[in-house]
Amino acid sequence: MRILVVNDDGPISKSSPYIYPFIRELQDAGHETSVVLPNFPRSWIGKAHIVESVLECSYYTPAPGSQEWVLVSGTPASCTQLGLHHLFQDLPPIDLVVSGPNWGRNATTIYNLSSGTVGGALEAALCRKKAIAISFASKDDQPPEVIAAAARIAVRLIERLYRKWGQGVELYNINVPMIPEVEACKILYTQALQSSWITGSLYKELGTNGHVNGITNENLRGNTNGDSKSSKNSGDQRDDPKRAHGEVANGHVNGCTNGSPEPYSGSHSEPGGIVKPAIVKRKFFKWAPQLGDIARCVEESPPGTDAWAVKNGAISVTPLKANFLHVQGLTGSLEL
Repeated sequence: MRILVVNDDGPISKSSPYIYPFIRELQDAGHETSVVLPNFPRSWIGKAHIVESVLECSYYTPAPGSQEWVLVSGTPASCTQLGLHHLFQDLPPIDLVVSGPNWGRNATTIYNLSSGTVGGALEAALCRKKAIAISFASKDDQPPEVIAAAARIAVRLIERLYRKWGQGVELYNINVPMIPEVEACKILYTQALQSSWITGSLYKELGTNGHVNGITNENLRGNTNGDSKSSKNSGDQRDDPKRAHGEVANGHVNGCTNGSPEPYSGSHSEPGGIVKPAIVKRKFFKWAPQLGDIARCVEESPPGTDAWAVKNGAISVTPLKANFLHVQGLTGSLEL
């Protein structure tokens, strides 16, 4: 098969430990791979496209003598788009898009509707390509032999699903438990467990002044993790002042720059006489989801669901359609 591989965790790093062993296993099984990844982690971004951005593609080899990978300054969905339509036009058409393996599970509807890994596969399905999202369901450090075994069973499962693609299926979402006996696990068709945020916000307010808990406004503007070091460690190119102002690699195209616009600091007129208001106060919020709702949901999950399967040491295969299902019974005219 010709397989396009994308993910939301980016290239090899502590938060992307599964991508390289998985690519090697695909290649060892005889598949041709093209690899297009975000240049830094893009988790929880779903199927988003950042429409104001000019995307930059960088080419690198993850190991001496290995295949060249493409890193994109965009989202998993944009990696899928570029991989299908722009980057490999001199090669045969893509047979299958695989998004992942994600670092951690993507089970329950909360994860499925938020996941960049699922989003990359969803984008492929909307391009009428067969697509599979796959997650290795642990963020704990794993022995190399467990990662290798998970990659082997994942490739075998992908091959099986491609050969006998289910009628009406547009994408599959797979969750693989990271346990030593993973290659002997049961493999179960499942449904996504319905889940909701009930008890808390996904964000924590940090404050309004220029220095909050050791974090400055400047760091906060350019760093969703609230850690002045994390943007560099993750490969976030926004910490490069030249890149932020569009001074490198054709960073200024048709009025667009690779960097994000600075907040308005005062009133001024835009073309057409539109007046932008002055900013008189700022607040800052850090990503800090309270995962207790999901933990309780998983603990109470009924048999047949993706969360139940992974919790009980089985590989979950969830067949999906690329749509929001219409609620039955609401048709015809609506009167006020």
